[in-house]
Amino acid sequence: SLRVGPNGFLYYPDFDHGIVTVFQIDETAGQLANAGSFATGTGPGSAPLSIAFNPSGTYAYVVNSVDNSVTQFTVNASTGALTMNGPDVPTGQGPARGMVDPSGKFFFVTNSLDGTISQFTISGSGRLIPNGTFSLAGQNAPVAMTFAQR
Repeated sequence: SLRVGPNGFLYYPDFDHGIVTVFQIDETAGQLANAGSFATGTGPGSAPLSIAFNPSGTYAYVVNSVDNSVTQFTVNASTGALTMNGPDVPTGQGPARGMVDPSGKFFFVTNSLDGTISQFTISGSGRLIPNGTFSLAGQNAPVAMTFAQR
C-alpha cells in the first residue's frame, strides 16, 4: 500500500521484491522521482505489506507478511532515505497492517492468520518494545485498523 510520509515523500512497500521504494513528489507538476530503495526483513522473501510513521515522521515501521516481523527505520527528513534502526521485531502470524497511535507512543499490528494484534511501545529512540498480544477471540483475519481522533 502506498503511503505519503509526514516528510512529503511517497513510500511503496514492494511485496514481491522485499524493499520499500521512496519517491520524491514534485509539488508543482505532481510527478514522481525515484529517491531510493531500502531492503526490509530478510529481503526478497519478506513480503512487506504496509508502512507506518510516528507523528513527526522521524521513524518508520514496515510490516513484513512472510517474515512475520516489523522492520524499524529512521527517516531522513530531507531525502526520504530509510536507515535500519535496530533488528526486526517478531509479530503474530500473517501480519497485514501496522499503525502508530496518535500519541506516537504505541505501535499495533494486525495478524490475519492467528486473529491477534501485536502490541508495542515505541522507545525514545524509535525502537519497538514488545508489549503483549491481544487476541480477537474468534475474530478471523484482521487486516486493517484505524484510530479515531480525540
